[in-house]
Amino acid sequence: MIFIKKYVITDAQIGLLFKEQKFQKILPAGTYEFWSWQTDYTVQSINITSTLVDGVSKEVLYLADLYPEQFSPYLQLWQTGEHQVGMIYQQGVLREIKAPGQRGGYWNTKQAITVELLDISDEFAIPDTLKRILSGARDPLLSRAAMNAIALSSVAEGHTGFLVVDGKTIGTLQPGLHMWWKFNRVIEVKQFGLRLQNMEVNGQEILTKDKAALRINA
Repeated sequence: MIFIKKYVITDAQIGLLFKEQKFQKILPAGTYEFWSWQTDYTVQSINITSTLVDGVSKEVLYLADLYPEQFSPYLQLWQTGEHQVGMIYQQGVLREIKAPGQRGGYWNTKQAITVELLDISDEFAIPDTLKRILSGARDPLLSRAAMNAIALSSVAEGHTGFLVVDGKTIGTLQPGLHMWWKFNRVIEVKQFGLRLQNMEVNGQEILTKDKAALRINA
């Protein structure tokens, strides 16, 4: 009878070692053998190549909270506050946007992932540099995230826009493309034309003080 269990963790994986269903340690890429006589060893292998899309499971987050020293070399945790947006960059390129009040993690890989937190409690207009990135997003992940995260309006030439937030008008908008973070608020834009228009007014009859009838045509 063979009492040795052999496990192989590939370069695209990370392993979680459990002894009698209790977490023991993280296994990086390599080959491992465990003496299983009267002891039940199991290894959960996790593919880390799609960590940007998949993130990590709730189970992994729970274990990371219990064993922070063991997970910190391999896992990057993130959390957004109630009035924060998480900007997720991979190799310096914006790839994802996280809504307020969320938490998660990414496995550390050769393609470095960084998380930048933005406070949108007061300043929720999106700057021009970021506006150009989001409006031209072709990556499906970023495109979907932008659709859920931003409100946009294009004010036409010859018009002025009125920005209405939570039912209150707070400012005017010049012609062009405008974007805002829409989390925690309701945003509307009302547009009005500024071009002069000719209006035809039908003639009207009025009575003077001495009751003489006059007809006025505009």
